This record gives sequence, C-alpha cells and structure tokens, in this order.
Amino acid sequence: MSTGEKKVIKNKKKIAFVASGGAIKASCFHIGVMLAMERFGFSFVGGKKEDSRELITKPGQVSVYVGSSAGAFVASLIAGGFSPNELYGSLSGHKNKKSTLRPIIYFDVIGNNIISNITSTFNSWIRTTKYKHFSIEGALQSILGINGLFNTKNVGKYISAVMPTNDFKELIPELYIVTTELDNPNRIILGSKELYTTRSAIFDTDVNISDAAIGSMSLPFIFGPYKLTVKGKKVYVFDGEVRHTLSNHIAKDAGADLIIASYTHQPYVYNEEYGSLINYGLTSIMVQTIYQLVESRIKESRSKHIAKQNAIDEVTDFFEEKKLPKELLNELLDRMYKKIDYDPNVDYIYISPDPNDSNMFFEDHFNLSTRSMGKIIRSGFKSAYQALSQYEFDFTDTEFEFLTEENNLWA
Repeated sequence: MSTGEKKVIKNKKKIAFVASGGAIKASCFHIGVMLAMERFGFSFVGGKKEDSRELITKPGQVSVYVGSSAGAFVASLIAGGFSPNELYGSLSGHKNKKSTLRPIIYFDVIGNNIISNITSTFNSWIRTTKYKHFSIEGALQSILGINGLFNTKNVGKYISAVMPTNDFKELIPELYIVTTELDNPNRIILGSKELYTTRSAIFDTDVNISDAAIGSMSLPFIFGPYKLTVKGKKVYVFDGEVRHTLSNHIAKDAGADLIIASYTHQPYVYNEEYGSLINYGLTSIMVQTIYQLVESRIKESRSKHIAKQNAIDEVTDFFEEKKLPKELLNELLDRMYKKIDYDPNVDYIYISPDPNDSNMFFEDHFNLSTRSMGKIIRSGFKSAYQALSQYEFDFTDTEFEFLTEENNLWA
C-alpha cells in the first residue's frame, strides 16, 4: 500500500539498525544516518537495565542493534545509551557538556602491535625456511610476516571506559556484534541472546562488549586479529564483514520487522572532474576493488529478496485469477515462507552514499579531522534523509517539515 509514490510503513513492533564497516568513515556516516532518522520520528533505546526503566515499546523505537567492524563501535555506544548527537559531538570535536562521552583521538583508534608482529615475523621466517618456500610468495611471507600494522585494543579500552556495562545481557536493547574466525570458516556472533538461525554461525553471550568490538574491528592488514574465549575455546577473530557484508538476517532472527541497514561501500562512478582512478594510485584502486566486491554482494542479496517477493506475488495472483480457495493459498504461502526463508511482515530500508558523490568516495577512512568527519556525517544525514523520504511512517510527526536548501542544517 502506498500514498503517491511513498510506501507506507506502519504497526512495526520491533525496529533494528544494522551498521556495516568501513573504519572512521563508516562510523561518521552511521551517525549522520541516525541523526536523520531522528528527524523522521525514530528514537534509540539504550542504557543499562539497572540504571534505566525497562524497555517500554513505542512507535519508531529502535531496540535492536547489529554492528560489524566499524559498525560495532557505533552500535555499542548507541546501545549503551549515548544519543546520536553525543556521538556526533565525540567524533566532530563538539563535545556536549552534559555528555560523559569524551572526544575520540588517534590514540583511541590505533594500538601498538609491535610485540605480536615480532613474534609473527619470526614464526613466518622459521616456517618459510623449514618448508623451503623459496618463491615470490614465500619471500613475501617471510618479509611481510606481520599480522597487522596496529591493533584495536585501545578502541576496546575506550568502549569499556564509557559504557554503563560491558555485559551484553545487562543492556536494555539487544546488541549483536559480528566477528569472523581466523583459523576456521566460521562467523562468531556475540550478543544479548543466542538466536535460532538457518545460517551457519556460532553464538556466544558471555564475551565482553569491548572484547567483541575489538575483534570485529580488526580490519585485515591494518589491525591484527584478536584472541577471544568463545564457548570455553581460545580463538582468533577479525573483521566481522569478511563472510557476510550486511548482517540483516541477525536482526530478522532477533524478531525485527523493520530493518534499517547503513553502509558506505559505494563504488566510484566515473566523472570528468576526477577522471580515472588509474591516476590515483594503488590505495584508490584497492578501495574501489573492495567496494565493488561488497556492493555486488549487497545487490545480490537485495535481488534475491525481491525475487522472493515476486514469487509470492505471482502465486497470490494465480490463486486469485483462478478463484482458488483462500485457505489453500494461505497453506501454500506458509510452506513457501519457511522453504525460502521469507517473512512478508519484514521491511528493509538500505541507506548508502549517493553514487554520484565522488567526494565521499575520496574521503579518508582514518581521518579524525573535524572537517573530514563533519563532511562524512553530513553525507550520512543527506543519504538517509533522501532514502527515508521515500516512505510514510505512522510515527512521523504530522507537522514534520521536509528539509529544503533554505531550512536544511546540513546543506
């Protein structure tokens, strides 16, 4: 059902926010997205059960957070009770005097990984010598024996220091942080509950929030993997987006019927002002490669969901055309929903940068300057505002004023 060209979204009982990775750049984008969501009447549940009232459900309330990589940082702090505006102040340098969330500095982002790298390089050299891997690859393994330039332990210390609790189960909202196991092809999901899922994953509710975030944010090559104790077993984990880009299914398995996914993996689209990426060096080419890979996976997932919707619609239309019994249709649809893992009551909203926003593509991933972070937050706000304007929510204030160039704070 729609009003004009807008899709009507109403009577949602559980709303989830899914935040993907992409370093500081993604964190800032997610904050901009949440600031825009507040304009449309969304609110964010957070805090510790002891310190706050229990969750009181109201329209537009986000009560499930799923984060992987940089998204784990934002999801943790929002779940901890900090508002999007407080996060904005922390990252942009405009600290709210009433907030306990201090500004982020480079020391909070980059941790020393020297000891681990010395051990890793020595072991790599020993293995190369032992097995005589005298090849280009073997030589590179010996020379580049480090497991990561830095580590993310300082980010974990920051989260642990500011959060009201380091225990998933003590939070009012549900929080899930995604990691990838280094030595096995597994995803390890750390969070408030062990969810039933049709997908292969290991769940644990006993790992600390800060440790889970450290592991999830361990971006390969930049940050070294992190050791966790999961189900009584020591395992190394790293970036939560390696095996699955957006973890919407976790939000769905948690019972969310409206899932808002925010991601920054928007490939560069050629324009005359910037020209070809061939002129921007290896880093830009590598980023474009990753973005194209990730975006293609997201598009494929969205296409599969649309295909499921179309199949359901086709079956429904067929039954109506042939005037077949409605009871028979409902029985068949129930079977199809289970078979293809589809829930007609779940809506998805995807928010990403404008494909033509080349400035966003070229923004640094690890730049903590006020100028850079402010631009990215504005990009997140504008992207979310544009996406959310395509919908009509039953909890949006009827006197809501749509932004124009004249009244848009973020123009």
